[in-house]
Formats: sequence, structure tokens, C-alpha cells
Amino acid sequence: MKTIRILKRSLTITGLVLILPIIGMVFSKEVNWDLLDFLVMGVMLFTTSVLLHYIWFSYTSSKWRYGLIVLALIAFFLLWIELAVGIFN
Repeated sequence: MKTIRILKRSLTITGLVLILPIIGMVFSKEVNWDLLDFLVMGVMLFTTSVLLHYIWFSYTSSKWRYGLIVLALIAFFLLWIELAVGIFN
């Protein structure tokens, strides 16, 4: 039951965040996403959200909890930046 609640919450968060580029595409020509962009970002957001939930509820030590959350967010943003502009090439 708890797992289903976490998955529903993660899907809701992912959907709400993916509404932002849709709004951007309506009002600006600068935002130009296709279906693959939405799929990749959706998978990245969903995976990161589930991982953050897992870290938050699995670790009781504050140092480990916050350290792993920061590490997960850094990994998410580095992957996002690499896919967007290719900083490592």
C-alpha cells in the first residue's frame, strides 16, 4: 500500500513538472520539445522522485539522508545538463 502511494505521488510530481515545458511551448518558440524529450525527462523525474522517497524513508541518520539526497540531485542535474547542452564533450 505504501509503495503504491509513493508511485502515485511520484507520477503526480512528474506530471506537474512536465506541464511547465508544455506551457513554455504555448507561449514561446524557444521551447521546442518533442515526444522523446518528454519521455526522457519523465523517466528521469519519476526515477529521481522514487529514489528521493526511498532515501527519505529508508535512512534514519540525518547525515546519510541529506548526503544521499544531495548526491541524487547532483546526479540528476548533471545528467539533465549533459543531455541539454553536452558539457562533458
